[in-house]
Amino acid sequence: MLPIAKSTELLFVNETEYSRFARATGADPAELSTWEGLAKTAEAYDQWSGGKPFLGMNSYNDFALLSAVQLGREPYRTENGRVVFDYPQEAAKRVWDVYYVPHLMGWYRSETFNQDGIKSGNLVAYIGSSAGAGYFPEDVIVSGAESYPIECTVRTYPTFEGREELMTQRGANLCGFASDEAHEFAAAEFMKWFTDPEQNAAFAVSTGYIPVEREAFSSLPELLKYVRPEDNNLAVEKSVAAAFEAMESKEFYVKRSFENSYSANQLFGDSLSQKVNLDLEELRLRVESGEKEEAVLADFLGEENFRSWYAGLTAKMSEVLAGEEHEE
Repeated sequence: MLPIAKSTELLFVNETEYSRFARATGADPAELSTWEGLAKTAEAYDQWSGGKPFLGMNSYNDFALLSAVQLGREPYRTENGRVVFDYPQEAAKRVWDVYYVPHLMGWYRSETFNQDGIKSGNLVAYIGSSAGAGYFPEDVIVSGAESYPIECTVRTYPTFEGREELMTQRGANLCGFASDEAHEFAAAEFMKWFTDPEQNAAFAVSTGYIPVEREAFSSLPELLKYVRPEDNNLAVEKSVAAAFEAMESKEFYVKRSFENSYSANQLFGDSLSQKVNLDLEELRLRVESGEKEEAVLADFLGEENFRSWYAGLTAKMSEVLAGEEHEE
């Protein structure tokens, strides 16, 4: 199995709207580099805009694992020959504060495709794959008769204040299978051609991905010449440039592979996002039934709710890593 293309998570921003907000409020763009700063910015935008969300996140799975590692703790530790879940409560609380709280407060709103939120003007920024840069909207469509052009900026993946600047990575691979000698030889020759630095750079960048050969990263201008004109060129170019910057200045985290690692990562990755969705629905129902929104939010944002989620997560993760079934 050989890697042929890589992607990473980046922060995509409607710079047109963000600049308007920053000029009016004095918001500091540097705060977009940390999770705490993003939450603070989103809260300020909520107040300035009259209640509009600022950020959406495309993939909680990567955030769950990477945020733990950014905080200095690999969540899977080997103990007496077994993999155990190692996720301290203090780390989980910092993650809760920058993901769960902003979503419950309405500062963040995450959907499957947050590019649509940018296009409708309902989001200012989203965290998504570098491979999806070509889908960043070039215009905000207010109505069938009204739209306006926007500028995109792309920033490297946020980290926690004072913690490790780690990035995530995903990608695609080519696999060779046992066959007859002629087919195996042909497959090997094709793989060598496809992973040649120039060929690999042309394929990867033209499809929005990052090349896998170090040699291909010798020159950013050389990489950018492979951007296809039919894509949103500026967004793709800025995405490639941000990924290039990240690869020069930050470390990329590589997920561990172990028995039941897929199930464990799925559970860990879905836990907090599912909690957000369930509590947002309950919030809506309770407010519709006549309860005060402030009182309901106080229940959800209280320490007891966090501890309940954390206890449930750690128990379920222990079951999965032990190879046991768990109930949803």
